[in-house]
Amino acid sequence: MISDRPPRAHVEQHPYTTSSQSPPPTDQSNSPSGITRERSASGIRSHLPRSRANSNEILIDHFYKYLHPSHPFLPPRRFFNIFFDADSDSYQFLLMAVKLGGSKYAKHLASEQLRELAFTTACGPLPMTPQSVQGLLLMSIIACGDALFEHHAGWLDRALSMAMDIGMNHKSFIDTAPDLILAESFRRTWYILFVQQSTRNMKHSRSKVEAADIEHNVDLPCEEWEYESGIIPTPISVADYEARRNLSKVEFSSLAYLVDICKIRVELVLPYMRSNDDKKKASFDRADSKICDWLRRVPRWKLDLVDQDGVSDLVIHLAMNLAHVNRLRLRQSGLRSGLNVRDYFHLGPANGPYRTTKVTKGAGWKVQPFEIQAADAFCESFRYSIPVEYLHPMIGSALLVVALAYLDACVFLGLDSAVLREKIDMLLNVLSMHGDTWRLSRTIADDVRFVIKEYLDSSGVGIERSPAVIETVAWDPSLTVPTLDYVTNGILHDSLLALPPSQPGDFHDWVHVSNGASWLGVTSV
Repeated sequence: MISDRPPRAHVEQHPYTTSSQSPPPTDQSNSPSGITRERSASGIRSHLPRSRANSNEILIDHFYKYLHPSHPFLPPRRFFNIFFDADSDSYQFLLMAVKLGGSKYAKHLASEQLRELAFTTACGPLPMTPQSVQGLLLMSIIACGDALFEHHAGWLDRALSMAMDIGMNHKSFIDTAPDLILAESFRRTWYILFVQQSTRNMKHSRSKVEAADIEHNVDLPCEEWEYESGIIPTPISVADYEARRNLSKVEFSSLAYLVDICKIRVELVLPYMRSNDDKKKASFDRADSKICDWLRRVPRWKLDLVDQDGVSDLVIHLAMNLAHVNRLRLRQSGLRSGLNVRDYFHLGPANGPYRTTKVTKGAGWKVQPFEIQAADAFCESFRYSIPVEYLHPMIGSALLVVALAYLDACVFLGLDSAVLREKIDMLLNVLSMHGDTWRLSRTIADDVRFVIKEYLDSSGVGIERSPAVIETVAWDPSLTVPTLDYVTNGILHDSLLALPPSQPGDFHDWVHVSNGASWLGVTSV
């Protein structure tokens, strides 16, 4: 049986459509991928009976198809078997975690035996290797998606501690990797660890190490299509990124942008949420302006990029969604933290430092809280080609923040409308579909349904809010012209408020989140 106890510390024993012009890597004749790149790797199959080998390959394929694109830190699929052949002992635990991840999407191959073995191994002694770090990181991601938060925290702590113990936070360690693809995989592993740790800190979870306190000098990862091709360019350093990021016509990899927005939330958003009330105004302005500047710098073409299967770059879309969620978190009440929306929804939205200036209404203009604008900007991702199954396991917590903005508008701010309710229904459907795979989204969907039932009656009348609060919808100086130019595309446009009510929600045929945009009458620009 799988133990309900959290893990404890132990003594440790398809290329994208845009091509890259980066120089090819230097030759490493001793590298596993260099030796065997042209042959068919069969190490995982060669030691197993045919039926079991076929099941393993299906599980690995499902992992790489559905889970890997949003957390691309393992070697690309066509190189994974090659590295397994070269050092199968080091990859046993990682392979187990990969198969467990794949079983979330190939339910006919899921088994309690596989799950129990993976959990038991993750809680037991492991060798001090990068592959053990990768396996623990993957197990923590799976545990969070399954709402096993103590396991998630324990395995993430252990992965981070092991990574620092063996030196994965230092460039010198990465440079000793025997293969350029492995070196890139280790870089990505370190930064996905940082991303996961920053997410955990934002949820007020206790951690042995704060993400902001981790010293590292690991170079930044390359583009996704470069990684998939196996042609790894010379990486850029964090110092080079800091020096060049504000230069015009200078662009970086999707993971570099993801790491940057996570640094902003660790260094600015999290301190704001923890600061005293007398210091919140200055902290708010600085954090919000940094996020706006980050949004300005992200190249628009990256959002339109698709791979050979027609799926968007999930890393850059994850980064964009984090930016909009961070702006919402700055504006939502600190008392309403965590995932228990049933318990804290009645507290209502915050009257934060940005709600200080009244807006003069003119003919043809609509006064709209900034939270609605930020939520709509998040939902702009729904018009891109992203299958719901591909969304990362923790997307439910982000969708909850967005749904909360719409629910507040309907219940507390006197802005209840058919359009806002349709947006809530759309988010609820995405949560429900994602919840078929991940328990976290399923639980959040149930809680949102509870709030809708309790606070939104069929007549469309919400809880009255004092006119003073409704009128003080902010003038937000951080919404600069470039930001407005960015967010006026797609689902954000105010013309949505004038859309006629649609037919009652019928979502069972949805496959992509872009179906939501089509349902609301929004098309790609």
